[in-house]
Amino acid sequence: MKIRGFFNNANAYQPQVRLAFTMLVSVLLAACSKSTTMAPVVTGTPVIDSQVTALPLASNPVIPAKASATTTAATAASGDQVAVLLPTSGGLADVSSAVRAGFTDAYQQNSASDKPTVVLDNTSGKAATAVYADAVHDGASAVVGPLEKSDVQALADQGVDTFTLALNQVPTMSPPTNFYQFALAPQDEAYALADKAWYQGYSQPLIIAPDTSWGQAAATAFANQWQRDGGKTLAHVTYHLPGDPSTLVKNNIGSQSTNAKTDVIILIANPPQAYQIVPVLHAKASNVPIYATSIIYSGTPNASANQVLNGIQFVDMPVLINNDASTASARASMQLWQQTHPNGLVRLYAFGYDAYQLSTMQSALSQPGFSYQGLTGKLYLDNQQQIHRKPAWGTFSNGLVVPA
Repeated sequence: MKIRGFFNNANAYQPQVRLAFTMLVSVLLAACSKSTTMAPVVTGTPVIDSQVTALPLASNPVIPAKASATTTAATAASGDQVAVLLPTSGGLADVSSAVRAGFTDAYQQNSASDKPTVVLDNTSGKAATAVYADAVHDGASAVVGPLEKSDVQALADQGVDTFTLALNQVPTMSPPTNFYQFALAPQDEAYALADKAWYQGYSQPLIIAPDTSWGQAAATAFANQWQRDGGKTLAHVTYHLPGDPSTLVKNNIGSQSTNAKTDVIILIANPPQAYQIVPVLHAKASNVPIYATSIIYSGTPNASANQVLNGIQFVDMPVLINNDASTASARASMQLWQQTHPNGLVRLYAFGYDAYQLSTMQSALSQPGFSYQGLTGKLYLDNQQQIHRKPAWGTFSNGLVVPA
């Protein structure tokens, strides 16, 4: 692996201890946009009514490929060079560090003699299009990155001639050839929640979500998928931060008789918020199942604190839920890295690990029915060449996460 414009010595790419973000939700929000992090709560829409309509449909719903053929990683030809475009400073420096750690560990675990050379390029304070052009000029046959949404948009607008795996997602009317987008989008988890709720026979979901860009994106995605599945009604309680979300939830989910209209609760809350909200839900809607997104789990076992979450089912990366033998080596590397990085960035490490694997699948990605079981989920393409994830299902049992 070669380093260009990233570090002062050849070993400095190894993971460094970072103190930045304390919760993954902050990380995902920073990676997806320049918005501020999720902040706490106390206003909302007091609805638990069967007449509440779903949120507007998104303009670009996910349409997975129809074929279901499964592909495997194919290592790039000898002499190939992959340029990785990531920032080393600024608001995304810690995100970048975690992604880079996962990517480089995946690279090191590839024992193929003809694997490509990897060159790391710093995008901090530079135009991504210029860094991209320099990388291609210097011999890159594939590019991974950039990370910032605005940089991905600039490349999408400009067009690319070289295989490119952008590490974020932006809307495109007609994606450039060889241009793929990979992100930890909250929408993917929301789609999975809606599908399960629908196919389990529920008909009156209640969404509880924060009034943040990330939380509302997930709530909107759930509503959209719920409509596509055939759902007609849903209720929505929005909470805001800072503050105590439990007060607002308690005041807005109605009486026990009103709660009879709700048969499943969709909870979008990080651990501190969930610790406050869930006891209220147990008190006022004790028989209603709760489905949650991955942010309810920090990624680090905490049996004592998570006792209150027992019974809640949630979606998350397979590598954080399952103990598959096929991912044992990757999981061990991730857990070793996590020991010195207790800052909620473990999912971004897995994201970087999968990004490396995808960078070796240039020909496979162009084939119909692309599918790959990664650390972050089962990956597939939509009709806009965006890579989406089907997450795994877990539940809390005695405060610990087990497969659902």
